[in-house]
Amino acid sequence: MLTYHPDRLMRQPRDLEELLQIADLRIEVAHACRSSDDTSRRLIDSMIERAQDGRPHTGRRRYGYDKTGTVIVPEEAAIVREIFTRYLDGVSPVQLAKELYDRGEKTTEGRSRSAPRVRDVLDRRHVAGIRTLSDAVTQSRATLTLRHP
Repeated sequence: MLTYHPDRLMRQPRDLEELLQIADLRIEVAHACRSSDDTSRRLIDSMIERAQDGRPHTGRRRYGYDKTGTVIVPEEAAIVREIFTRYLDGVSPVQLAKELYDRGEKTTEGRSRSAPRVRDVLDRRHVAGIRTLSDAVTQSRATLTLRHP
């Protein structure tokens, strides 16, 4: 802000106080924005490094794997194999969901199985051990074997 004389900028002291408060707020917002950008950059760098190393993303636990995303949970892997096998045999996701619901099979969040949840299992790359991040696709160290035991 440029002015050739302070009395041209403002005439009342309260106007100066308001201007100073706005300037302080702007500085606080700039610091918060910078902190948020730094956190975002570190998180993205970490995810890229994990993808390059072939390690899974460690957000919400994926069905079929433990919380590290690298160890297969045998009971859940059996359900995943069943979903794929029966789907390839022509059973619809709606029918699969009904049967899993009737048996009391739950998702990792403890939700009942529904057709959209069955479709999620069929559509997820991590089930095949594929790790994606932007255009990078890597093979995970742990994969669910879809062959019959």
